[in-house]
Amino acid sequence: MPEDISCILVSWFIHPDVEPEPDEDNGMWKLCPERDENGDHHLVQVIHLDTILRGAHLLPCYGVGFIPTELTYVDALDCWDAYFVNKFIDYHAHELLTS
Repeated sequence: MPEDISCILVSWFIHPDVEPEPDEDNGMWKLCPERDENGDHHLVQVIHLDTILRGAHLLPCYGVGFIPTELTYVDALDCWDAYFVNKFIDYHAHELLTS
């Protein structure tokens, strides 16, 4: 009988600047999907659940225009070039981001 292993597929994100600073308008950190050497694909990795410190709530950095009505949550991480880490979701996430 195969053993169950608790794993998750993670999409990796990085700060776009060399010396990161929070956004001056909202105080949140801006992240971009980390990409492979060619810049073609997002970097993803399967990791064990025990290695996760805390999840993050990402808000898209919206541009100008409307969001297509056919957009679903499945495609959301592929539709925007940058995201804000929402530090206002709960006390523990805010505590982690400010320490």
